[in-house]
Amino acid sequence: MLTMNQHGAAGDSQQTDAQRIQGVVATDVTDGQAAFAALYSDHQPAFHRFCVTLVGQNHAEDLAQTVWQKIWRTLRSGRGEDYGNHFRSVLFQTARRTAIDQWRRNRQSAAETESMDELTDPAAVTAESHLMQREMEADRGTRLTQCLQELKQRFEKRYAVACLRIQATPVTDICHRLDLERGRVDRLWHDARHWLQECVNREAV
Repeated sequence: MLTMNQHGAAGDSQQTDAQRIQGVVATDVTDGQAAFAALYSDHQPAFHRFCVTLVGQNHAEDLAQTVWQKIWRTLRSGRGEDYGNHFRSVLFQTARRTAIDQWRRNRQSAAETESMDELTDPAAVTAESHLMQREMEADRGTRLTQCLQELKQRFEKRYAVACLRIQATPVTDICHRLDLERGRVDRLWHDARHWLQECVNREAV
């Protein structure tokens, strides 16, 4: 099993994430580990800080290692070749989902030993529900950002309208900025909103 140390390994700084990911996917294990170590070296400092915000300093390293192992297995299995376009977002999103899964498992394990009074304590249930809600909302926000980038590449006009509407720009201002009729703006926003909703739900599966 692949094990990454805290410092990773130096790689070709001129290579993009997509090139390194291709190196992980398309080479033998030794060369793949070298390409993967370069990804680790580039992203681990920021990723570790992110993990600290999710689970705290004491558990951040374990979470980070678990996520890197997941990414490694995914890439070596031939999946995830498109990660190069948004690798850091994939990394952070995987960390959120892993942290949520761990939280659920820990909660289930604790529930088996807690008294019924503890399990039904309103304050505890409310605090945990709020924590889960924040994590799920953060995960959904990441997916929305990714979907917006895809919308930009595929439907430029819809993307322009969607960004302005998300920023609560008045429709009359949108019409003026984009030189579009009101009916056209409304239709583009309707199509963009429908497409983004489907994209976010698809990414969540």
